[in-house]
Amino acid sequence: MDSKDDRAIVGTTMTDATVIALIGHSAAGKSQCLKLLKLDRQAADMDVAWRIKKSPTFDQCMDWLTDKSRPPVVVVSNHEEKLNAMHSAKLSEAATDLFNSIHFVYFKKSKDRLARHLNLLSAGGSVRCEAAKAYTLQHYDRFDSMFSDLANEVVDCSSLTSAEVAKLVSHLSKQVLAERVRLYANNP
Repeated sequence: MDSKDDRAIVGTTMTDATVIALIGHSAAGKSQCLKLLKLDRQAADMDVAWRIKKSPTFDQCMDWLTDKSRPPVVVVSNHEEKLNAMHSAKLSEAATDLFNSIHFVYFKKSKDRLARHLNLLSAGGSVRCEAAKAYTLQHYDRFDSMFSDLANEVVDCSSLTSAEVAKLVSHLSKQVLAERVRLYANNP
């Protein structure tokens, strides 16, 4: 990676993860990253795959994230109840094996930049409702703290283009695919 990429990503080394789970505020660029990586949102975006409005349970979410038939990069929905359950479980080390198989990457944007991006069309082409935009901005700090705690890596999206972020994620996904191959070779 070039020096700009090195400055943009902050975190730990890759674990034995078998999936990269993108997390972050609405309008952070998670779904756009899937599009740039040419990944099917129906398979890789939790909200699109489930088409549900209510929050999935912690177990449903973890089952979905660790399903090896999923692409190596997925987007986690921002249902607050589910995020709180994941956050609590990770901090209490209640599901260490599950969390070790998921490499969470937080797409972090400054609140000002996020406010501008919330006014753009979503990756699915829809307009975000005013109440959702207001909620995202009013609770920015609380979600930022939760995403930071969940994340194995934080990508500072404030100085990168969508293509540069996708390149970083592509690099990580190659490591995940190699881990999947290693696991399959050891447990056919």
